[in-house]
Amino acid sequence: MTSKRHIQSETEHPFGNVPINKVGIVRIQKRVDIGKRYIFTPLISALIGLPGAQRGIHMSRTAETIEEVVNEVVIVPAKSVEEVCHRIAKSLLEYHDYTDYCEVKMKGDIIVPIQEGESKSAQRTYKIQSKVVGHRQVGGIAHYRVFVGTSAEGMTACPCAQEMNREYTEEIVKNRKELNISQDQLEKLFNLFPMASHNQRAVGTVTIEVGDEQKYFIDVIDIIKVIEESMSAKIRDILKRPDEAELVRVAHLNPRFVEDVVRSMGRRLASDAVFGKIPDDLTVRCQVTSFESIHTYNAYAELSSTFGEIRKIFRETPLL
Repeated sequence: MTSKRHIQSETEHPFGNVPINKVGIVRIQKRVDIGKRYIFTPLISALIGLPGAQRGIHMSRTAETIEEVVNEVVIVPAKSVEEVCHRIAKSLLEYHDYTDYCEVKMKGDIIVPIQEGESKSAQRTYKIQSKVVGHRQVGGIAHYRVFVGTSAEGMTACPCAQEMNREYTEEIVKNRKELNISQDQLEKLFNLFPMASHNQRAVGTVTIEVGDEQKYFIDVIDIIKVIEESMSAKIRDILKRPDEAELVRVAHLNPRFVEDVVRSMGRRLASDAVFGKIPDDLTVRCQVTSFESIHTYNAYAELSSTFGEIRKIFRETPLL
């Protein structure tokens, strides 16, 4: 008697009728062109929910979905990182008609041309991430939550140490009668010549929810500007001696705690016209880590809210 080998299929009934929250492929790397501005080489994860009555997903369909969308970008260019993520998520629900959930993540580096100083061209690397979560609702209509974020570095100078140095200097000057400097003159000098403080690099991260329509999508360069302009000063790769001195002066004329930096990020997101199109109910998260130069620990601050809330709080409030 000849026995036939049974070919097992993903659609077979599973060993246990237990649904699986997420299953799919992770850490597949592709090159993605975002318009003509920069190249993105992210690690991509594409996951779907699996009903309890089905043994497995069609894994090859997931890989094909990513490949098709990446190739499609060559023909139909994407204007933003989250647009690519959104296309993959939509295709996942179309290919896997047995699921009502999908999740796509893209995370990697972009290298963009920047201007350092008045005439110096350079390049800088930024970490970018995007996430799209899709739910197929009753009637087959899919709803997507779309997130995009980036990290950028800057420089912070400590206001507390600077104030203590100022008080110390003021006391020394007052005790030196031969200097004959009035309090008014001393205040003018302090405004001209910033006092010393400890300073350090800091990393800021902004993650925003942008909605599931292309009209809400954001260029990550605009988020990078929010982060860098919220610091005490921008850092640079190449500094000649005069540029270095100027950078230090700028930072110490604009001392900031990590709390100041995240609030400044919030104000800029609430007031910048670029983000004005994002609906009030969508979320925003600002994070800052300062690598303290005189401490054994890092300083950290986080602001999580909705665009509606930060717009309400920061309305009519000047930027820090």
